[in-house]
Amino acid sequence: MARPDWNSTIPDRAPPLTSITVCYVGEEPADQQPVRTALAGSDAMEVRTVQDPGDGLEAIEAVDCVVSYAAFGSTNGAALYETVRERDRELPFVLVTGERPDEFGPALVSDPWTEVVRRDDDGGPLPALERRVRRLVEHRRLVTLLHRGIAAVETVHDGTAIVGPDGTFEYVNQSFATQFGHSPQTLVGAEWRTVYADDEVDRLEREVLPTIEDGWRWTGSCVGQRSNGTTFTARTGVTGLEDGSLVFVVNESDGRKPDT
Repeated sequence: MARPDWNSTIPDRAPPLTSITVCYVGEEPADQQPVRTALAGSDAMEVRTVQDPGDGLEAIEAVDCVVSYAAFGSTNGAALYETVRERDRELPFVLVTGERPDEFGPALVSDPWTEVVRRDDDGGPLPALERRVRRLVEHRRLVTLLHRGIAAVETVHDGTAIVGPDGTFEYVNQSFATQFGHSPQTLVGAEWRTVYADDEVDRLEREVLPTIEDGWRWTGSCVGQRSNGTTFTARTGVTGLEDGSLVFVVNESDGRKPDT
């Protein structure tokens, strides 16, 4: 059976958004509907309009974003937000209103999957509304891809770790941690240099990382250092990502015995 391509499990961007399904729940007067018009004017958006919030929630599992308009002084927007969150904690939600965002409470304001657009900002929500919806939906799809990628990495026998631009482990699978005598929890947040002796760190920084910056993937043997101080030699792959992050793939089955 062919080994999985670990590189393919780590997406660096979401696919282009060609279609977005929006559930619009609004209170706009029939003769003045700028929010609904802004949504319907986008070729990329399919808008399902409902007047009664209860009716719209029956179909939120099939939509990418819920957009609501709350008239000045209305509490319907906040109530709809709470109801949506009871059904789906990460469904993008955009509230268009004349109120200040902090009028709706800290939960809505601090929710990373929610945007509050004021009607009087920059002449109204029309220029910004589509961008806000698109940004939230694109982020949701990327996060979904990353979750799938991480789940796939967990099934790979090779030890895999992602190191952030600051040089600390952001993700470590069980195989990687076990080879170095740690648990994933103890390595996340630690510097990658933690699992290599000083002379090996020096070699990696001098000979390997500069080649990664030039756009190459490096593969070779590295001497790792376990938490108990013993060392082992493992076949190692290092790949650089666009944001300065690094992906380490370590396979201790290198045909060599541990050094100590």
